Amino acid sequence: MFVTLHKCARTFIRDEITLNTPRKNKPIANEVEHFKGMVSICEENATMAAMFHETWSPTANDAELLDRMGTSFATNSFHIVAWALRRELILALMRIWDTRHDTPNMESIWRWLTDDSKYEELLKDRAQKISSVPELVWDMLRSSLGSKRKNIRMAIESYLIEGEKHASLERVRTVRNKRLAHHDLELPPGLVDPTNEEVVQLYRDTLTIVSELLHLVSGTAFDLLEDEAGRHAHNAKFFWVAVRGERTEGHPDFRLMPPDPVASYPA
Repeated sequence: MFVTLHKCARTFIRDEITLNTPRKNKPIANEVEHFKGMVSICEENATMAAMFHETWSPTANDAELLDRMGTSFATNSFHIVAWALRRELILALMRIWDTRHDTPNMESIWRWLTDDSKYEELLKDRAQKISSVPELVWDMLRSSLGSKRKNIRMAIESYLIEGEKHASLERVRTVRNKRLAHHDLELPPGLVDPTNEEVVQLYRDTLTIVSELLHLVSGTAFDLLEDEAGRHAHNAKFFWVAVRGERTEGHPDFRLMPPDPVASYPA
């Protein structure tokens, strides 16, 4: 996993530098490649979010795992690992929902999809890859992808200003900005942490949006929630099933605890 994460981070840095290069007076055809690059970087971050969330999830939701950890020395390290996975999940999600104009993010993608001329160029690019006579499939693509474009825009809009989920996104963003990426000495008054349900909803919505974007851009039928997240959840199940504290039988350092002398006295 370390090698995979290293490659993802290296690719992300390289692509982000390329995408952040000033693009003044570039032809609109290059805008299509720029848009594809933004979607690609969002896919990389969504993939990392899936790694972290699905590996973290059993540490909060698997009752048998929590029972095996119990109260032990190993449990301290268990909580550190769980906290680190959760932290990286939030950081990965917030890279996708960043508000800076010089980084690939959902708001930039939303603005791109509202531009009809750029969207038509994307359809033209898709048509040229499907047929040697792109005019024959252009209208078909416009018809079949129109609802997908609308759904993606609506899903992103729900997290933008005035959207019904904007407040929950801002709670996650504040945690990222004030406690994780930075550590402010004075936190904003009335700061409210996001609930676990809000973080999970943001995670699931983000993976769904990115999956739809991949289909829109390249026709990829790849469901990040089912395929990518499902794979990591499957792997995590086999990892955590072997994890236990030293006070649980099966641990290499397991020792039977001596009986509690107080408990042996008659009531």
